[in-house]
Amino acid sequence: MHFLFINIKFLRNNRLLIGMAILTILLVSCYAQKNLSGSEAFSLKQFSLAKEKLKNEFDKEKDVQQKSFLAYTAGRNEIALHNPNAAIPWFEKAYELYEREEILFALAKAYKAKESYSSANKAFRLLYEKFKKDEYKNQSNAISAILSQGLNMPDPQFTIEKVSAESGYSEYSPAYFDNKFIVFSSDRNTDSELLYPGNGKPFSDLFLYSLNEKSILPFSNRINTEKHEGTACFNKDYSQMFFTRCENFRLQDEHCRIYTSSRDLGRWTEPQAIGFFPEEVNVGHPALIAKDSILIFSAAPHGNFDSYELYYSRRYPTGWSKAEQLPTFINTAGNEKFPTVFMDTLYYSSDLYMGFGGLDIYKTYLDEQGQWVKPVRLPMPINSGYDDFGLVFNESIVPTGNLLEEGFYTSSRDDGIDRIYSFEKRKVEKKDIPPADELETSEDTIALEIFLAGLIYDEETNEKLDRVSVSLRTNNKPKKKTSKNGQVIFDGTVSERYSFNLQKEGYFSKDIEVNTFDLDIPEGETSYTVNFSVKLNPIKLNEEVVIDNIYYDYDKWDIREDAQPALEILIAIINNNPQIKLQLASHTDCRGPEDYNYQLSSKRASSVMNYLIQQGISPSRLSSKGYGEDLPLNNCNCDDCTEEEHQTNRRTTFKVLSY
Repeated sequence: MHFLFINIKFLRNNRLLIGMAILTILLVSCYAQKNLSGSEAFSLKQFSLAKEKLKNEFDKEKDVQQKSFLAYTAGRNEIALHNPNAAIPWFEKAYELYEREEILFALAKAYKAKESYSSANKAFRLLYEKFKKDEYKNQSNAISAILSQGLNMPDPQFTIEKVSAESGYSEYSPAYFDNKFIVFSSDRNTDSELLYPGNGKPFSDLFLYSLNEKSILPFSNRINTEKHEGTACFNKDYSQMFFTRCENFRLQDEHCRIYTSSRDLGRWTEPQAIGFFPEEVNVGHPALIAKDSILIFSAAPHGNFDSYELYYSRRYPTGWSKAEQLPTFINTAGNEKFPTVFMDTLYYSSDLYMGFGGLDIYKTYLDEQGQWVKPVRLPMPINSGYDDFGLVFNESIVPTGNLLEEGFYTSSRDDGIDRIYSFEKRKVEKKDIPPADELETSEDTIALEIFLAGLIYDEETNEKLDRVSVSLRTNNKPKKKTSKNGQVIFDGTVSERYSFNLQKEGYFSKDIEVNTFDLDIPEGETSYTVNFSVKLNPIKLNEEVVIDNIYYDYDKWDIREDAQPALEILIAIINNNPQIKLQLASHTDCRGPEDYNYQLSSKRASSVMNYLIQQGISPSRLSSKGYGEDLPLNNCNCDDCTEEEHQTNRRTTFKVLSY
């Protein structure tokens, strides 16, 4: 079908051929659809077609196990159509007919998405009793926490209102544009004759909503095509946009990439794809941060639709840097999608089990040390059991009275269809919080104590280190402990990621992460210890340390793009050790005039120092020096040196002058 769609575009100037092509498509597709079973249509992602077929097949089927399978598939099909309310009766029928683990698991998740937390908790406890899997225990404990702490009660500071009209169309991912408009994504394109086989609706496009006139117009026809377009963002002056486009490659399923376009004399230029990953990898949901110098986006690099993670790339004059993952305490075992930015805060959505159900919106920011802090989930009513994502703020608002913030976001609550909501955050008087015994609780929470035990060693001597200050970063005041006999122990919980900072006088400070996912806890255990070890490097004054992978073009001293990852590591070392002062040095090989090599190495060392200063390192902590060819690591005869020996001598180094 995708192949036939593509060929229509080549035929659109010939009416006779268009008519023949459309007739052929209709005949072929009608025949193919008529002979597909409901399960086959579901596996081909033709969910609208599968819905009707599965119901008819279920009504006619006599075999109990096959009938259960059809009901289970019908429920999964409703989930694919973003309708957990309709999925629940199917899963209940399937489990009543044939008690299988995957059916009960799907039913428990659907209950949670509907915010039927008591029913979900009972289902997860039953799953744990039958199959003893930590995932089910974690889900039960997470739901119990929601109920016992009253987290499912709306925060009175927030009010929300549905903006989208009640229709069968999806509208999602709003973005402010020129402070007068909202650009959003929708499949409301009724002028298109092409329908997406997955849901039987038009392919999505970008639309423009006037905040003043309350009218909707299609966005630029340079951007919208007969493919899926959606989830756009703009730079600060709205002269450049980034958006997601999903298209067919080599007759496979649609795959998504990020495209960019610039506004020239009021018109958008032809979009260009940014090749962060191979074409078959799904990439999308762009967001700009740090004065438009960093692009954050989601991607499924392993080709798995269920493993989206957040990546970032830096903008340089020569293009975009290699995509790097955000920290692992942001990227979880769930999906992380739809990043947005407001001032210095990153908002994104994750469907990790700790949330309310589907995608929940979280926020994080960079602290004074340039480190991301542990994410915080936004409260209800912003979040719900359904998918909530794409939160954007009105940056031009001036808070007046009790109004603090306002903006838009997307939610699939009510009927499973993505719609745009507006929100306001206002100051409210603190109300009495109900006592804990008035909140809904679960007596059957499965208690399990988790301990994080770390052993700390000297990198060179392998001896245990005492009096190491270990800080566990949290949203509140960091928890600090000091190592004794080389060991520290902290309390933890299952399925979490923990960030530790280790400091000891005379050693380089170090950041590490420890996670408690996928623990192999023996049955019946009430406590479990996660062990980890860390090695700290001693600081040695005036000892040269080579910075790997710092290369220069011949006769040049500019920082190349492939050198930047190594310099990012050095920046992290400097930021983690604010007391140290460094000398940056550059060395050449023996080829060329001696005076020239001095000048070249001095320029290269200065170039590295200037790069670090541009990244926020104080100039008072840095100095630079060029040594030319005076201090080779390989003392080979210059004319006889191999290229590898020359390369070893051409190096960039640093040494600690004081701490």
